Amino acid sequence: MSDPQKFIISGLPLQCNHCKNDKFHHQIILLNTRVMTFLDLDWLNSDAEVFACSNCGHLMWFSTNAVTQQDDTSEPTACLACDATIPPGTATCPKCGWSYK
Repeated sequence: MSDPQKFIISGLPLQCNHCKNDKFHHQIILLNTRVMTFLDLDWLNSDAEVFACSNCGHLMWFSTNAVTQQDDTSEPTACLACDATIPPGTATCPKCGWSYK
């Protein structure tokens, strides 16, 4: 299993409902139906995105494809264009406007 990461669902950061943790393991699961499997049409089944909290193991299921991986900007970084410090939680350099997104 990969390292836990932060994710955004429909524009909002994902947070565990149980322990308020913000890092998850992610997997895409096929939602099988017996009829489609019997007819050998599993490729027509929908899939779901499942997130397991890295702290307590709580599972969160989403049937949308509105999931994006959040960049971990909890540490200050150096701008690649002007070498100024980019504050935590921002993606744009305050000095020159360079963005890594």
